[in-house]
Amino acid sequence: MREVTKTECFHFFIGLLVLGSGQGPAAYGQPLFSMTVTAASGARQTLIGMGATEGVPRNYAKLPLDSRLDMARMIWGHDGLGFRVCKLWGDQRWAPNGAQMLASYKRFYDDINSVQPNMIWLYGAVGNAASDGLENYAAHHAQIVADCKAGGMVFQYVGTCNEPNDHTLYAPTQAAEVVKDFRAELDKRGLQNVKTLSPECASVDSMGMSYIQNIKDDAAALADLTAFASHSANMCFTPAYYNLCNVPGKESWMTEGDANGPEGTNDAGLAASFAAKACNDFNLGCQVWLHFLAYLEYDPRDNATRIMGYDQNTGEHQPFLKYYYYRQLRLAFKDGCVFRSSTSSDTREDRYRTMCLTYGDKPAIVGTAGRNADGSWGLNVVNLTSEPARRGDSRGSANYQPAATYDITYHVAELEKAGTVSFTLYRSSSTVRVANQGTVSMTGGNVAFTIAPLELVTLVSAPTTDATDRRNVK
Repeated sequence: MREVTKTECFHFFIGLLVLGSGQGPAAYGQPLFSMTVTAASGARQTLIGMGATEGVPRNYAKLPLDSRLDMARMIWGHDGLGFRVCKLWGDQRWAPNGAQMLASYKRFYDDINSVQPNMIWLYGAVGNAASDGLENYAAHHAQIVADCKAGGMVFQYVGTCNEPNDHTLYAPTQAAEVVKDFRAELDKRGLQNVKTLSPECASVDSMGMSYIQNIKDDAAALADLTAFASHSANMCFTPAYYNLCNVPGKESWMTEGDANGPEGTNDAGLAASFAAKACNDFNLGCQVWLHFLAYLEYDPRDNATRIMGYDQNTGEHQPFLKYYYYRQLRLAFKDGCVFRSSTSSDTREDRYRTMCLTYGDKPAIVGTAGRNADGSWGLNVVNLTSEPARRGDSRGSANYQPAATYDITYHVAELEKAGTVSFTLYRSSSTVRVANQGTVSMTGGNVAFTIAPLELVTLVSAPTTDATDRRNVK
């Protein structure tokens, strides 16, 4: 734990005075620190969309239609989260052919399309590519994609293998060959418009990046690939990963933001953790971000994997707290949002300066900024202090900083000369959900607010008529 400075002691006592007046979100006795987060000038990547994956939705077809459609509206509808990217698992254990894939997913697919007309569907190949033989493995999954298309279930993307580094489903030196084999097998079946993404390794680490480097070193494989992809558990996107994947014409996807274990309906720790992972990845080049599972039956041992649970006998369904954090996050980051690179004034280590969630010690604050197609600016900031090292961190140590409330000054370089800019401030925590707390003013590019442990604070400015960051959203 770092040494507390005289300035921070001063802020601590000021914080107690604020608490005594009944103002501010800080909890009694927490230290009050100050931090500046700066969004540098210059457009980076464009947000294509957010979404979730879905394993076989057991007993889903038995649910009442109104329950199914209500869940679909809450996750995928424009009045809900507005998610529009979904990965369906092509696992040979329960979907060994196209007919079984359609039987497992078609009703789920149709329900979602009925509430979200702009869906992007990702087929996620699962299996042991090395033992099956790379060409045979690619041919098997390409045929399922073709059969699904014939049955009315169309995929726009195919992932070549889920977490190939887990049990070495194929080696890093085979990554380029897998991409080329998939492209060839899809093309043989008239699926030239189906795009490929790879490698979807379990974590952003040296092993995962070695798969990507192998693809980059093969010009034909790189040409065949549309998107680089990884997963975010305890090791999310890093500056080195951004540099590796920042290739003109290639997209950057995160196809599984996950945690596991039990979760109640008001777990601010997990909600903050997921929001921070999304902010981290958006700050470091991500264009598509997927939560692990949208909804499945309640499972007291593993609810952390789901955004929402349902009772397969009654159709009753309820979102977990992370749903509301995602909903608030989306107020600032709409599809088509163009992100900026944000850094913090905590310079003790580069991971703190870049607010990077990787193995080991975690930053206190994760903040991200972007400009939407309508000209509005969005800022999202998460306070991760007091989050316990627990579920979802089983792949490595995760050391969170002690509970502390922060006075944040968010500086947006491109708004330094914009005069006074009004932002609506929203807050979510264990006690409030997407609470509109009025407006705050930015002057000289600076806007100030306070954020307590495990809170998400979101600021959104009004649309403008001079938007310069408009992009075509796929």
